[in-house]
Amino acid sequence: ADKLSFTISGDDALGADILLVYFVPNAETDVQRGENNGRKLRGVNIVTRIESFGAVSAGAKPHELEIPTGGVAVLVQQKNHGRILGAGSFINKPL
Repeated sequence: ADKLSFTISGDDALGADILLVYFVPNAETDVQRGENNGRKLRGVNIVTRIESFGAVSAGAKPHELEIPTGGVAVLVQQKNHGRILGAGSFINKPL
């Protein structure tokens, strides 16, 4: 219940990078200065951190990570910033 599990498989993804993109699904900011002073600005899917999670290996390998406070997207990307081969996301919604 405290872990997020996912599996990556596919011969075309062998050696591809696995990236975790953490984000805040929704946020509001009370602006105190500047041209937007006194306004509330709303942001959606604000990326807070991107980290490498290794590379895709042969066979269907299950992975686990701690459930994030906000959201996380898992990207499978060809080496050297190539094309995205697959993606999935999870948003932790409080009960």
